[in-house]
Amino acid sequence: MDAKHWVSIGITLSCLVVICITTSFAYFVASIEANNINETNFESATLGSIKYDGQTTFNETEIYPGMKYVQTFTIEKGSQEGQGVYEIDLEGVIPEEFKNDVTITLYKTTNPTTNNVTRVEGSLTQTTEGFIKEDTITINGSLEKVYGPNPLTNSSEIILEQAEFDTKTLEKTTYYLVYEYKDNGNQNTQQGKTFSGKVTVKLIAEKAPTIEDQIISQLDTTGKCPEVNKDGTVNVTDMEDTESLVCSAPDDYGTSYYFRGNVENNWVKFAGYYWRILRINGDGSIRMIYAGDASVIDALDNKEEVLKNGYDDGSTDYTQIGTSTFNVSKGDNAYVGYMYGTPGSSTYEETHANTNDITIKEAVDEWYESHIKGTEYKSYISDTLFCNDRSFASDNTGTGVGTSTTYYRTYDTDNHTLYCKNQNDRFTANDESIGNGDLTYPIGLLTTDEAFLAGGYDSSNATYYLYTGNYYWTMSPFYFNSSESAARVWYVRSAGSLSTYYVTDSYGVRPVINLKSGSLSKGSGTADDPYMI
Repeated sequence: MDAKHWVSIGITLSCLVVICITTSFAYFVASIEANNINETNFESATLGSIKYDGQTTFNETEIYPGMKYVQTFTIEKGSQEGQGVYEIDLEGVIPEEFKNDVTITLYKTTNPTTNNVTRVEGSLTQTTEGFIKEDTITINGSLEKVYGPNPLTNSSEIILEQAEFDTKTLEKTTYYLVYEYKDNGNQNTQQGKTFSGKVTVKLIAEKAPTIEDQIISQLDTTGKCPEVNKDGTVNVTDMEDTESLVCSAPDDYGTSYYFRGNVENNWVKFAGYYWRILRINGDGSIRMIYAGDASVIDALDNKEEVLKNGYDDGSTDYTQIGTSTFNVSKGDNAYVGYMYGTPGSSTYEETHANTNDITIKEAVDEWYESHIKGTEYKSYISDTLFCNDRSFASDNTGTGVGTSTTYYRTYDTDNHTLYCKNQNDRFTANDESIGNGDLTYPIGLLTTDEAFLAGGYDSSNATYYLYTGNYYWTMSPFYFNSSESAARVWYVRSAGSLSTYYVTDSYGVRPVINLKSGSLSKGSGTADDPYMI
């Protein structure tokens, strides 16, 4: 008789007959214990950037050869932003009698469903050899096996999984740790014995939250941000002059997180200059606009006044590098470009080829060459695109060629976007996969979309963070009007509102650059304690 289905009961010959009959068949019994996944016996725990939870107890007092048991737990985003590596360990305690009869397998999925693991608990079936309990675990669904099946051993640490994570992209991951008690013939010596395992989750490497993470964590979820449409456009129907918000919208790299309104914690001090962060781009880089020479501003008696939202810089020009016309000529559609092709051409492509530099681009490039190129700061600059969107407005009928009256996309002032439709308009220095690679240096100007998202509108606004009391250019085309024989581009007015005028007018120049992700390492973003590398 197979010992795994029958256990002799040591009784004296003087036992009652009825007892002998009722105990002459017994079924195999061992037991399994598995502590919950954290040593402090809570259902869930947080390790900074990640948290995990699972079963508080996992123990079976009656198990049978051929049966499987599963322990379930999850890993998801914790209370902090960050990146790192977590590790799942198992400490096994198994008597010699079990040898290789107990194996463990670890599965995981990022799309858990109720039928990933099915447990069928059957009834006891009497046979001539004893009682067999039909009880199985079935692994269903698209589960990924990450460990095993391997024998459970007496080990201080079995590493089941090491996984990198970034809380910006971390999906909830469900793990299934399956113990299998094999049916390997005569296992009488295992009867009544116990084996166990304890699972722990720990961080073996963790990066502190970056400045970008801290900014993204401020994302407003109360509904105060402009609505994002299905096509990625943003409904900006009025200005923002009171709230200080971090909002989000898609861009050509992913998701941008932009500052909006009366913001006081987006200051940066970099390369000897003050800057204001516009947004965290979808590639993780940090887009920021020039806000003044630090050596000049720091020496001012009214420094605090200068470094505040709503400061009127109309008579001092601290917040810009100077003034410039946008371009030297205005009588052709070509002149709305940040670079331009051949005026008077017969095709859109020839008109808007990125062949010639415009006046303001020359000024911006000269500033970069004098203050960033050849310095230690160059290594921090990201080649993230600048958009000079020359695609057409929804109701445009012009050709964008010569003196054809043509309305460009930003003529539509309610819906704005951080997407840049045409690669020819995505200005980059070296990147030619997403951008055009036509810039001399990775520096550009504000777009009108960014200005509207920051809180600007066609009404005066002296409290949002892009107000300076000065007129200054964006790089966004408005239209070419044949009756005016003039190209117009958007600019920020001295009252903080957005408007357009001829490209031959002279307004302020505020360069925009992008810092590589992770460049900023200290500071709180206030004027008194700006972010710094």
